[in-house]
Amino acid sequence: MQFSRLKLGRVKQTRLNWVCCMIGINVVRKWFLAPPIGGSGALLLGISAVVLPTLVRAIAQPVVTGIPLETYVPFILLSAIALDWRHAAIVAVVSALVGSTLFIEPRFVFLAGPTDIFAILIFLVGSAMIIKFVHEVRGIVVEAPGSRAAKHRPGIVFSCESGDAWASWQGHNCTVRLGSQDEVAAMMEDFLAQRQLGKTLAK
Repeated sequence: MQFSRLKLGRVKQTRLNWVCCMIGINVVRKWFLAPPIGGSGALLLGISAVVLPTLVRAIAQPVVTGIPLETYVPFILLSAIALDWRHAAIVAVVSALVGSTLFIEPRFVFLAGPTDIFAILIFLVGSAMIIKFVHEVRGIVVEAPGSRAAKHRPGIVFSCESGDAWASWQGHNCTVRLGSQDEVAAMMEDFLAQRQLGKTLAK
């Protein structure tokens, strides 16, 4: 009896983990499928992404030293997800300048020395990697088969390379290997034959 209860508990926990995982995947997919915020919304979000971590770091200033720019990192990630990559890059640059001026000794001095420059460079490199990663993931999610964008793609372009047949879509970076040229040619002939048969039977 004890073993059965333990096994049932593990099954319930596994199901719960699976449900939570699927909910998380769907939420993240919606984030990436949503169009980037533009206009006044982008301006407001960009300002908030700089002001909020600055306030958090200022509150922690009496007891925290040596980490002037770390509070901006989560907001760079959020900016990369919600905004266009150009706006996210602007947020990163402004955050680096504000954080280094306010929280690197000597404080309130713009680019006071090599410490400021080094911290800004490291922060900007990390921010660029975050923004690039999010941009690439967004492209993968948007181009994925079954997505809303995939349903509205323009004409398919077929190409051959090294004996393989490939399919791509105009205006998109998604390229799919279909198989060898002979296999794809046979499948296309079968498809056309079935299509013609369907038209004949429909008459």
